[in-house]
Amino acid sequence: MYNNIFHYYRGKRDSTGNLPSKQVENNVRKALINVLEHSSSLLTYRFISQFIGAECNVEEYDYLYEVGSKLDICTSKGFIIGIAETEGVSNTNSIKTKTRPDGAILSATLSILIETKTGIDQLDKNQLEGHKDTFAAGQMFESEPIIIKWIDIRNFFAEQYVAFREEKLTAFLIDQFIQFCDNNSVGFPDMSNEYFFGHFKMDARRLAKQLHHYLFHESHYKDEVADHHELEGTERTDCIGYRSKGCSFKFLSMTKARDVCLVLHLGGRKHKLHAERMQEQINQMLQRRFITRTPTSGEVYIRLEWVKNLDQIKPFIDQAYYLRMK
Repeated sequence: MYNNIFHYYRGKRDSTGNLPSKQVENNVRKALINVLEHSSSLLTYRFISQFIGAECNVEEYDYLYEVGSKLDICTSKGFIIGIAETEGVSNTNSIKTKTRPDGAILSATLSILIETKTGIDQLDKNQLEGHKDTFAAGQMFESEPIIIKWIDIRNFFAEQYVAFREEKLTAFLIDQFIQFCDNNSVGFPDMSNEYFFGHFKMDARRLAKQLHHYLFHESHYKDEVADHHELEGTERTDCIGYRSKGCSFKFLSMTKARDVCLVLHLGGRKHKLHAERMQEQINQMLQRRFITRTPTSGEVYIRLEWVKNLDQIKPFIDQAYYLRMK
């Protein structure tokens, strides 16, 4: 997973031993600016043309990270772009304070400030508004920010990889960036597997992907496992649901509910007491107690951030599968 040039800094781990989501966001943003900075300038020109629509020529560009001070040169045009998984922009109603754009692309004619969010984090209206103060005094700029989804960024680079295939360095950097996005679940369609994996923190995300692979490719019941929503012909709302082809009910969910967790569905009517005992066993094994205000009878909850390796929880998952079949 980490054989990628953009995995250059993993950052400090949080109290659960996982990478903070903010560090993932920082690395994704740095990767985006790096791939533009070190590739052909034509790639940046095409990026600007596609997402901003500004009329400009291919020219020399400067790239900044974490723009902490006011720009000192006025250009003919200024833009703020926000990049996130969705086009939604929240309004915190907070008092406007000094903000720091995540990056910038500058040329003799353009000043472009960049704000990025990853995972479930949304762009913030007040933060984007605050970035206007970073422009040089007297700079003319578009009043409304340009909002771009990560999936559109990924699609752009996928197209450009084909176009730059003969330019080895640019093609290599684009390929590494796309792989980096894959590893970090950045830029996938809403409600896809990767969309739900992306709700977990970094190491927990890795375990979520391993678990998904285990169920369909390694478990004793791999040939019987199916996606619950595919079988039902319904759309996902808050989870990936797993069930046996021979049963109408899920035995496992990866859900963004309850602050993102795994749910083992044993069934409240038949296995309520079994579920309670299993929850206690898991709590003792992980030395942490899963607390939820409204537990559902027959369900068992696992916080993946507390799990060191998949082998710890495989037996419980297997039990859930076979108990659900009874």
